[in-house]
Amino acid sequence: MVLAHARDDRPLTTSAIKKWPALLARHQYTATCIDSFGNRIEVPLLQGQ
Repeated sequence: MVLAHARDDRPLTTSAIKKWPALLARHQYTATCIDSFGNRIEVPLLQGQ
């Protein structure tokens, strides 16, 4: 996606940078994280933010 964007000579914009991770993780709604106490928790992914 990034190479196609560059090949088409399109400017690198904030919206493009936010769109790529959202496209890659579009079917992933949460992520497993570790809090400050070492506990595993599920947190929502904020798509495109």
